[in-house]
Amino acid sequence: MIVDCFARRIMASFQGVLQVIRVGHGEAARREFVGLTEREAGIVRCAGRKPRAAWFEREPNGAGIDRDGKRYPKEWFPRFLLTTHWSVRALRCLADAFIDWTAPALLQLSHFDDTERADLECAVAQRVGVSARLFRLYPKTLDARLVRIARVQATIQDEAHHEEPFLWSK
Repeated sequence: MIVDCFARRIMASFQGVLQVIRVGHGEAARREFVGLTEREAGIVRCAGRKPRAAWFEREPNGAGIDRDGKRYPKEWFPRFLLTTHWSVRALRCLADAFIDWTAPALLQLSHFDDTERADLECAVAQRVGVSARLFRLYPKTLDARLVRIARVQATIQDEAHHEEPFLWSK
């Protein structure tokens, strides 16, 4: 009986983890960012029939070296982790929207110049809950007032029991 009770307590504590596993990879993001399926389809079309994946070791100047020692210039690697250079205007707009949506996470990176960082800081208003959880990890903040406003808004939303569908961010 003690073992059974203990097992139920352990399972109850893992219930949130099990919920994330059941939802599936990317499903929470897919519900929140409505253009995600279209963005992924655009990337698949751009990659072609036989896309090739590779690991790169990044150098301080932004360039990269693959496992075979071949060097790639920093221009091969998008600064925002997703290129905004698409031939179709709709995909360019979708890429920009996705970068804005990921702004709270991107602000943790230290390679952005002040103009890029300022644009990302403006975009955190879209996802105040995530930015409120991550702001301590930002290596630099240009507009502390703007980030503080996002944190206050997140607190108000939490007090109103506003649920954010991004399960990993809790």
